[in-house]
Amino acid sequence: IHAWAGDNPDGLRTGTVTGITYWQTDKLAAAPGTHYFYMDVDDTYLHDTNDQNVQVTVEYFDEGSGKMVLQYDAESAAFKDAPLFTYTDTKTWKTHTFDLTDARFANRTNGADFRLGIEGGGASASTNADLKVASVNVTKTPKNPPEPDNSVGITLGEVPVTNGITANAGDYPEGLQTGELAGKGYWKTNKAAPSPGTLFFYMNVSDEYLFDNQDQNVFVTIEYLDKGNGSIVLQYDALSAAFKDAPLFTYTDTNQWKSYTVKLSDAKFANRANGADFRIGVEG
Repeated sequence: IHAWAGDNPDGLRTGTVTGITYWQTDKLAAAPGTHYFYMDVDDTYLHDTNDQNVQVTVEYFDEGSGKMVLQYDAESAAFKDAPLFTYTDTKTWKTHTFDLTDARFANRTNGADFRLGIEGGGASASTNADLKVASVNVTKTPKNPPEPDNSVGITLGEVPVTNGITANAGDYPEGLQTGELAGKGYWKTNKAAPSPGTLFFYMNVSDEYLFDNQDQNVFVTIEYLDKGNGSIVLQYDALSAAFKDAPLFTYTDTNQWKSYTVKLSDAKFANRANGADFRIGVEG
């Protein structure tokens, strides 16, 4: 990613907080102000796309009260507004992920693919606190990943329907909650369950389908109710570790059933994740 400040680059402020370096906006800079950080993703990684979901993760210093603005080159416009994100003055470093399902990233945002800042989308630099950003990471996942001829899966509910995957709740199975919503059965984590809590769903893929893998890419698709604010944790048995973290995926409280696919290029799946191949949950 190549970055620059705009629209008055001379107003860019830099510094260090708790050993972490940052760029900072300067709303007092001479007109037109230094309200944005432009980000151009290398075209060899992503360019003029319509088949990728894109996640933009921003590491920022949570200081002052305001709203983080992300405007991006989308299929419908060169400066589309992502949902505003509020920072809350905890004076700590935090991360936030914007989930973009219609990114085009054809360099049409003033020569960049997106910009972060304190102006636009209903937010105003006049009332926003200046924004400190330490790092930005972009991840892409296929909207329609290739499916093997004999993919495996499980449909959860009070009585799960298994097709090559078995599941159990952990690490306190008695706390598992089940139900049905909009015709779909589900399993639900239970943070209030007795220690160690019911925070994970363990998934074990049939060894006849995949075991001790070294040469296959694996796509895991999770159907979930997008309710509340949080991050889906996926930890899997990888070549390097029995509980490797996949990138966190943020849900955003639309109260709709959605699906998310993550690509695992180093899955081992040798049943080393407490007897399973991976686990999904709200911790880790």
